[in-house]
Amino acid sequence: GEDGSHAHNRRIARWLPKVLELDSLGYWVFTIPEGLRANYRAKKALSELGHRIQELLKLYGYSRGLRRWHWFGETDGDVKPVFHPHLNLITDGGYLSPDNLEAIKRAYASLLGVKVVDVNYRYRQSAGEKWHTLNYVTRATFRDPDWDGEMAYKIKGFRNMVVWGRGEWGGDTAWSLEDLDGKAKEDVEQLDLGAVNSLIDNICPDCGKGLKWGTALPIALLDMVKKEDLGAGYYRLETRPPPKGLPADINDRLYWKEVIKVAKFRLAKELAVAEAKAKREDYQGWWMELLPYVDRLGFINDV
Repeated sequence: GEDGSHAHNRRIARWLPKVLELDSLGYWVFTIPEGLRANYRAKKALSELGHRIQELLKLYGYSRGLRRWHWFGETDGDVKPVFHPHLNLITDGGYLSPDNLEAIKRAYASLLGVKVVDVNYRYRQSAGEKWHTLNYVTRATFRDPDWDGEMAYKIKGFRNMVVWGRGEWGGDTAWSLEDLDGKAKEDVEQLDLGAVNSLIDNICPDCGKGLKWGTALPIALLDMVKKEDLGAGYYRLETRPPPKGLPADINDRLYWKEVIKVAKFRLAKELAVAEAKAKREDYQGWWMELLPYVDRLGFINDV
């Protein structure tokens, strides 16, 4: 999804609880040399390389983190971008000496079997910087399948939100969303993080029981019911007590049947209006084509 889309916000909600645990955030970007990129156009190769980079960082003390591939560089207008996979990683992190960064680069170069590689590292300490990094890493970079149709097909279903460090997460938060300001604060205030993460895990945020999703309904139906926006494309509908004598599940089915009935009526009305308009336009077009012949026969002057 585009920046700020429901899909993007779900990715943010998924990782934000963990990013809140990072007192100082380390942000890494591992690029693949251009001559090797053809070797990483399959899910298995990308997954294995991501895991090996993760394990490399663990050797240097980064016991927990998050990783996500970006597929292209920055887009420039209408120019089709070139496939340029680079792995983004978020870890604990602070100042890193040039010698230690060079050691990690050498280890990565050895892993790829090349002499020179690019590894970029920065660390973030303010709430705004951490939020911006999370927002940037979780954005979509493969926004048009026409950029690389073959690759779009190959990575369909690829798991691109990976967390490592089992047992290392779940501690106290190191910073607060209250520390944010401006647009970042506005964006996060639109998300009910607890509810969104529960729904992503197919758990009811109200009772904690597992959810069984029903058949998808037209999104226009949401305009016809009272609801609470939880963010990231999720809504909590108004709770209605069932009528006496009817089980709750039957009452729900009857309710939605009535909503669908009204929606179908509105749609039929709109289609009828559109069809009538089309017929009028067709008739007018036919009459305009006929006018020259009518005029030639003298009928218009007689009217």
